[in-house]
Amino acid sequence: MEKMYEVLRFVEKGTECQPSIDCLQGELLIYYLRDNTQLDKAVLFEWFRQIAGEIRKYQQSRRGQNYRCLTPYSIVVTEEGELLLLNPDAQENEFVMKKMQQKAVRSHFIRPTASGSRKNCSVDLFGYGKILQFLLAYTEQIPELSRSEERRLERIIERCTGGGRRHYDKISQVIRDLPEEREEWNLEQKVKLRNVKLAVLLFAAGAVIAAAGIGMSRGRESNNTVGKSETAVQAQKADDVKTIPEEHSETEQERKKALEDMKWKKEMEERVQEILESVKACEKKIEETTKEENNGENKEETEQTTEQQTEETVEKSVEEEIQQETKQEVINDPVVPE
Repeated sequence: MEKMYEVLRFVEKGTECQPSIDCLQGELLIYYLRDNTQLDKAVLFEWFRQIAGEIRKYQQSRRGQNYRCLTPYSIVVTEEGELLLLNPDAQENEFVMKKMQQKAVRSHFIRPTASGSRKNCSVDLFGYGKILQFLLAYTEQIPELSRSEERRLERIIERCTGGGRRHYDKISQVIRDLPEEREEWNLEQKVKLRNVKLAVLLFAAGAVIAAAGIGMSRGRESNNTVGKSETAVQAQKADDVKTIPEEHSETEQERKKALEDMKWKKEMEERVQEILESVKACEKKIEETTKEENNGENKEETEQTTEQQTEETVEKSVEEEIQQETKQEVINDPVVPE
């Protein structure tokens, strides 16, 4: 059910960002997802960027100050599908802020006392990583995420929450690493491009081969003519005196033409060979590129596995328990907004 909420808007002017207040109808993200568990993958990725963008603008307008209360209760989904941050200082939003104080919400979305690997991640980065976790766990993406997209999002979440050896220092780094929906089709586009290139090369090769075939036919006709001419010349050797100069000149021209046709035929054959070699080189390059991409993916997967193995088993089990508990407590929270 949509309600009126006081939200934050930002106006960017060059390097400056000015905050403003707006009241509009919308639905809190936590309630919106109760009725809309299926999300188009492109919409989900756009949400990731919108939330990160709003956090970036908030911090920019407050000279680096954190929003500090990033949870599914502090994000409003407008009628137009836009995601905006609640104004935490508005009295109209007081009941929502009380929701954020619940133990289940704070234990999952609010960063605990900085310690260990988490001391390097900011409050907003931690909350953003948990928001990604929540959205991925609670929604059904259509179409499903690819393996590379899943691995990328896992790395982003770990670097936001301080779960890995590497971590983000600011939200703009997260925005840079977020996946885009079109990346799923990169491989298909590469295959199509490869097929187009091969088709063009093969068409060119076919045209040259056809031309060479015509040249070969012309060459054979010329060779037959030369053979007949040579036979006639040999028959007339006994009587060279009676040889007509015009006929001798015509025979020389035919032989010269035949030699030119043979030369042209040889050039065409060499050209066809060059094109075929180009086709083979293109196929080889495509195979090498595909192999490098596969090796790169395998390398990323190996690095990801190594990082996960270096983490403490106890911390991992606790994180999984918190995630499961929070999903049940937060989503099924029976408390109705005042």
